[in-house]
Amino acid sequence: MYANKECCEMPQTQPSPAATTPSDPSTPQTKARKSGSSRSRSNGASAKARSNGSKSGEEKGKAARVRRVPRQERSRILVDCIRIAAAEILKKDGPKALTTNNIAARAGVSIGSLYQYFANKEQILEEVFRERANRNLENSREWADALRGLPIREVIRLIVEQAVTRHREFHSFHPEFYQQHHRELDPLLSALEDSTGESAQSAAVAWLRDIFEMHLDELRVPDARLASVALGHGISAMLHGIVDGEQGLLYDEHIAEKLTDMTCGFLLRDDTPGNTPAH
Repeated sequence: MYANKECCEMPQTQPSPAATTPSDPSTPQTKARKSGSSRSRSNGASAKARSNGSKSGEEKGKAARVRRVPRQERSRILVDCIRIAAAEILKKDGPKALTTNNIAARAGVSIGSLYQYFANKEQILEEVFRERANRNLENSREWADALRGLPIREVIRLIVEQAVTRHREFHSFHPEFYQQHHRELDPLLSALEDSTGESAQSAAVAWLRDIFEMHLDELRVPDARLASVALGHGISAMLHGIVDGEQGLLYDEHIAEKLTDMTCGFLLRDDTPGNTPAH
């Protein structure tokens, strides 16, 4: 049970020995309160991305779904505490230590409260990955404008590096789960929308088109629309293919450099400044 009863949606009878005081900034309760406002902003988009089907989350090929969508602030805090606790267990102790009992104990909630919102640990894992994907997407939007004044090869290099880093970090966090569900958890392939209602994938391709419009004379085929689709979907497809069957390539220290050379060789003219493969 939470140290503060107001955090719970349902009263609990047996306090967990792992419960900690909400004043400790390192506890899931404190972290959940800090992320409460951002959680509520993204909740609507996340709900749209979830189906209303009743199939089990342990079916192969399908990510689990939250059993009950938290709507009140205190229930959102409870779910956030569970998610943060799971992330902390993964980071400190690894996937083998991730059990619903350990998560509940670390979060300071009863196992009954956990099962109100999650049927199993796979559903909690999905929440962990989706939160990280949403945060990664927001960070990408923040640095996107800074790329507009850079040489086009440098823009492509940074985009490729960012994508490689995301897949590498997510895969290392929980290899088995991410390999099984990486497409569903990719913010650019999901149904997530921004504040304008535009999908993340559409927004990314539109942004790339604007960038390429400023560099038409450097494109091998001067078509900004086609180049934006080729880059946005091409890098995504290659990395998802690597996660599917060549996971070791994710940890090749030169993989981003190699993908950048391949992409620039395909999209850019040979006389484009800097368009010389690295050795």
